[in-house]
Amino acid sequence: MKVCFINSNPFWGGAEKWHVRAAKYLASQGHEITFFTRTEEIAGPARGDGVKVFKLPFVNDFDLYSLFILFIRLLFISPDAVILNSERDLRVGGAAATLAGVKIRIHRKGISGLKRKPRYRWIYRHFRTHTMCVAEAVKKEIEETGWLDPAGLKTIHNGVNLDEFRQEGSRNLRAELGVDEDGVLVGALARLSSIKGLEYLIDAAPIIMEKAPGVKFALVGTGRLEEELKSRASRLGLGDSLVFTGFRSDPPDALRSFDIAVLPSVHSEGFSNSVIEAMACARPVVGTSVAGTPEAVVDGETGLIVPPRDSDALAQAVLKLVSNTELRSAMGRAGRLRVESNFDYIEKFKEFEKWLFEITGK
Repeated sequence: MKVCFINSNPFWGGAEKWHVRAAKYLASQGHEITFFTRTEEIAGPARGDGVKVFKLPFVNDFDLYSLFILFIRLLFISPDAVILNSERDLRVGGAAATLAGVKIRIHRKGISGLKRKPRYRWIYRHFRTHTMCVAEAVKKEIEETGWLDPAGLKTIHNGVNLDEFRQEGSRNLRAELGVDEDGVLVGALARLSSIKGLEYLIDAAPIIMEKAPGVKFALVGTGRLEEELKSRASRLGLGDSLVFTGFRSDPPDALRSFDIAVLPSVHSEGFSNSVIEAMACARPVVGTSVAGTPEAVVDGETGLIVPPRDSDALAQAVLKLVSNTELRSAMGRAGRLRVESNFDYIEKFKEFEKWLFEITGK
């Protein structure tokens, strides 16, 4: 098959990781893969291993230059399918693919929420033929709109590299933060953005520390809300008890350093990579009942699920795990087994490839 990926996001994130790895997997299976993107941050990891990469400006929805170049490239390549990432990709890349006569145009829906204005409905209906949902919750939300054909919807969860994310390995972050083996480190590995709800973890920290004063917290990642979150932590007097580590080049090390992984998302989460990566590292997860998180975390078995935007509930869930080492270990082991059985990334890419064969007729 000839497959083109279009991802105009300027920064690396979970969706970009999936697109790059999916492209490389398909290339390894002998498919002809072309990857269109915006910045070197995405182009660099995508390049090589049989994947051809082209960079385009993707300035905005009215970027006629990018649309035209895409149209010409797609006419020349004549792909069997195009995989679109963001809403902008659906509008610009979907338009180019439609004009170029690409019959299979897949919008990968990585977050919950669907724009419902008439113009967006028109775009969804005409510029895509299929939607790949990262969670059943995302698929259900689309089905409930009633104006997209459910036959074109397919759920394929994210997967995790089980060799990369495992229980055994380095824990350098823990040592850097001065947390000994008997200490407890509560951490979140996430982009510092509004959808992640990290302010609720910060607000929960004083509640947790009142009953467990030795607990330390780490927020691993960068993002637009970094300064705002730091100010919030400072106002609450958290001091050295909560550390913003910034970008870490070794996510498995960070997750293994945690005793408890937290993702307090408030909306639009989809299906979090960091949640299943933490589970692969045998760490219990405290998450919120948002989109696909409950599809990954089995409440009471591999972690705890709490309502979004509820710092008190979040604090109580974390305290339950802080006070019970055996429960943390049991949930961690169960999480690893669940990921091995359900979220192996190679198996997920095989599922994706099989679906491509089905809908392209190849």
